[in-house]
Amino acid sequence: MSRLRLPGLIILAAFLAVIGWLLIATTFMPYDDEGYVLLSLANFSEHGGLYDQVFTQYGPFPFLYYDLLHGLSGWPIAHTLGRATTLFHWVGSALCAGVIAWRLSGRYWTAWFTTGVTFGYLWQMTSEPAHPGSLIALITAIGLAGAVEALLRSRPALAMAVLGLSGAILVLTKINVGLLWCATAGAFALLMTGAPAERRRGAVLALLGLGVMPFFLMRPLLGTSWVFTLACIFSAASAAVISLQAGAEPALFRRRDALIGLIIFTVTGISLSLATLTHGTTLSGLINGVLLQPLRHPVNFQVGFAWQPLWSWPLLALSLSIVGLWRWRPTLRPRLISIVASLRLIGFGIFLFHLETWLTIRGVGQVIKLALPLAPLFLLPLAPTTPDRFRYQAIGLVTLMAMGQLLHAYPVAGSQMGWGTFLFIPLFVIGLGEAVEHFTRQWRMPWASTLLAPIALSAMGCQLYWLSDTGHDRWRTSLPLNLPAAEDIRPPENIRYALRILTTNAQLHADLLYSQPGMFSFNLWSGIPTPSLKNATHWFWLLSEAEQQAIIARLSATPRSAIISLPDLDDFLTGKLHMRITGPLVAYLQTHYRPLFGVSGYQFLVPKTSAVQSFLVAENFTKQTGAGSGESSLITVNVIARATIARVTLRHVNHAEREFLQLDTTNCRVMAEPINSLGQSIGPSQLMTWPLKLSGLYRLSLYHNGPASPALPGYQLLFLNATGGVVLEACYSEPLSVSAPPAGG
Repeated sequence: MSRLRLPGLIILAAFLAVIGWLLIATTFMPYDDEGYVLLSLANFSEHGGLYDQVFTQYGPFPFLYYDLLHGLSGWPIAHTLGRATTLFHWVGSALCAGVIAWRLSGRYWTAWFTTGVTFGYLWQMTSEPAHPGSLIALITAIGLAGAVEALLRSRPALAMAVLGLSGAILVLTKINVGLLWCATAGAFALLMTGAPAERRRGAVLALLGLGVMPFFLMRPLLGTSWVFTLACIFSAASAAVISLQAGAEPALFRRRDALIGLIIFTVTGISLSLATLTHGTTLSGLINGVLLQPLRHPVNFQVGFAWQPLWSWPLLALSLSIVGLWRWRPTLRPRLISIVASLRLIGFGIFLFHLETWLTIRGVGQVIKLALPLAPLFLLPLAPTTPDRFRYQAIGLVTLMAMGQLLHAYPVAGSQMGWGTFLFIPLFVIGLGEAVEHFTRQWRMPWASTLLAPIALSAMGCQLYWLSDTGHDRWRTSLPLNLPAAEDIRPPENIRYALRILTTNAQLHADLLYSQPGMFSFNLWSGIPTPSLKNATHWFWLLSEAEQQAIIARLSATPRSAIISLPDLDDFLTGKLHMRITGPLVAYLQTHYRPLFGVSGYQFLVPKTSAVQSFLVAENFTKQTGAGSGESSLITVNVIARATIARVTLRHVNHAEREFLQLDTTNCRVMAEPINSLGQSIGPSQLMTWPLKLSGLYRLSLYHNGPASPALPGYQLLFLNATGGVVLEACYSEPLSVSAPPAGG
């Protein structure tokens, strides 16, 4: 039976990969962090010069990593590679969490349960493919699983080497996450190294370091309620964990073990830095990009979450009280064990009650509010026998690392909440198993322990069913994007057709393409370059004035340029997040560009002096008469096509069943006028016969005597071939506007 354990996990991983692909391939977030990251990765691979030429907020490791994947696979650094790699990170992180739970609990079912639940918990991976967050999750999961395995094998030097290696990679991926890892790993080393007197001094240093760290890290926003609460609860909970760890005997590490970790950290950091320098980055650029620039950036963008004082502070007080009594009133431990076991079972009950909510951002926020105050309680051993010191300290390491990575949620508590807290899941599962075993012994009900596994696995199965059902339904009801290196991505229909129409117009009208905010997937799909290699999402505060002026110079020197904007997102940033969207480039775009058309919230802008016309954007006219035919309605649309069209359908973009009009040989006369890419006539209009055979650029005039089609946003024209396949699609333009800089900017 034991031989089937590893293959069993491999089968589970394959099943999760299928579910994950259905979900990740049918998601596209309009703010497009994905495009920003992918374009930066592609520019580094092609041009080098990270930080000096290519803008990024992240460390060099993801760039080296993706460049290696690109070289080995031959795939372009674009959406398919980014999403496939993110899926690997997602499943890998869940598997490592499962292995941690399995090895520390000794129960194989915990590997399945933890893997499946962690996979569901990390659903945010679908929102930002290729973002370094998924890579960070994998590195932390592999690093912690490796260190735990080394400790369980009584090889502390190897554990420190793994922690040092992971720390260096994390520092050179996202420096705040790396420093959090190093701080908690350093605290663990101080607690576990040397004679008792040295360890007491180490405990004081660890207590001071972790206690002060959140207040130092979060000092720009400490006046914000959610930030101050997070800092206080973290400091108090870390003090309780250190108190429990400091009392463990004997020491695990010798000084040379800790030194090995430091050496590995240094060697890895130097090696990765040298590899970056060989790709065209200067030493000053590397130092500035990795160390100095993150400190200089003001906190212009922060997203918090609402703590619940009714629960968080009382839970913290309860946790600290139990830890205090455990440490200084040993005679009370038998009673405290039952209390702690009960709390763990209550936590499992809450999880079962919120089984579906767990798969939402609300569920992730609940974990932070509950897990952080109660984390110290998972270090309390519930078995009557003295715990194995290596296993006990490995659980302590998991606790410290989970707590430290939680601070990744600052200052943006979005997807970072999931990436930074999933390590609590194996800790929770380990503690749950111990709690059930305690009551099994106390109440002499061996069946209770046997019952836990099927209940837990059934809950996991429900979550995976919901995820797979959602993914399958999205896949079944959506169409492929069919854009370069993103052929089989299937966004919601109102987004999918908008992306295609915007990309087509960019290819026709632009030699340079930029966006506000930075949505650089359009550049990857269209093949149109940006004005510079300094590309950022919120470029209005991430780029310096000089960098913005350089972009202005390129745009002003390029008559054929275009801007894609998302006014609703700008309104959200200014209205909800109180962000100031100002600067020379914002003012330039407002002054020199006009909106050409709008679709699904996007607007396509061209220079005010440009005479171009939109393509794949329909217009309606009524009371037109064509050669005595009595036709009362007319639809015109500029198209670019090489296809044979059998019929045209008008329907609502989000409701395929709402078909308003069908045009074909029985009720529609079509005139086709050859045009150039500007939309200007280059030949006489000709009457077409059905099926329409098109090859080139045309202005189509569709005369019909049916009801006047609703020229409303949300309706699309589908041009179909004889088999019903879509060969062209067009939209109706939305009301046009250009967001102005906020007053006082």
